[in-house]
Amino acid sequence: MVKAYYPDSLEAALLARRNDPGARIVAGGTDFMVAKPPADSAIFVASVPVLSDVKLTDGPRGPVLGIGACATYSDLENNPLVPAMLRDCVSQIAAPGIRNAGTIGGNACNASPAGDALPVLYALSARVRLASLAPDGSVARREIPIGEFILGVRKIALGPAEILESILLGADAWSNGTITSYRKIGARNAQAISKLSFAATFRAESGRVARFTAAFGSVGATTVRAEDIEARWIGASVADFTSAAREIRSAYEGRIKPIDDQRSTAKYRKAACLNLLEDFVRNGAAL
Repeated sequence: MVKAYYPDSLEAALLARRNDPGARIVAGGTDFMVAKPPADSAIFVASVPVLSDVKLTDGPRGPVLGIGACATYSDLENNPLVPAMLRDCVSQIAAPGIRNAGTIGGNACNASPAGDALPVLYALSARVRLASLAPDGSVARREIPIGEFILGVRKIALGPAEILESILLGADAWSNGTITSYRKIGARNAQAISKLSFAATFRAESGRVARFTAAFGSVGATTVRAEDIEARWIGASVADFTSAAREIRSAYEGRIKPIDDQRSTAKYRKAACLNLLEDFVRNGAAL
């Protein structure tokens, strides 16, 4: 029998987490019953109000959208504060029943290479806010980039007494004329795990590249994003950037390392990812 905790506040959830660090944290629970090994205890956090908040606040570099870890896909799909690329992404996840239960925090903590929302979060330079209890009983928090949180297949940088509180998106990543693109390729349009996925952003200022990000899902142990390649093009003229589509494609050749599995072949995955990237650089960024 599973020992269950039902906290009604973040502090109560963190106390349960500290006292029972082996307990599984459960939000929507869409993967809970099939998880291996099965859990001996679980902390059900969906009823903690603050963990479902979606709100815009002021940050040192401009507005920041905070998305509570327990916000469901349906919550995000219907919220105008959420970037269009993320709304587009979650609208393609599974079916309405799953979208009504599944959560953005669960997608991140599950750390699957095929996690639908992860390429979008990487492309939007998301950060995660992790909470724990300080010795005086107050809530202590730390923030790290999504790429430092997800370490590998089913591996995350979550301390034994921590809970993922929220995902943070700086509005600059998708506003001020930023072009965004999300593509998911699967065996069918719904109820399918992706063969691969692609998310990218681009913004020009005064005819020069001010932002360029690209992220690929289902082609590595974690979502693939090459920040060093992106950085080479910041400050370049838009004309030079778009005309270098083949060069940029070649730079990503060695970064995308998919495998053959039951959903697709490595050859197809790699070719499709590079085609999507080249098309975005050549055509999307020229809009």
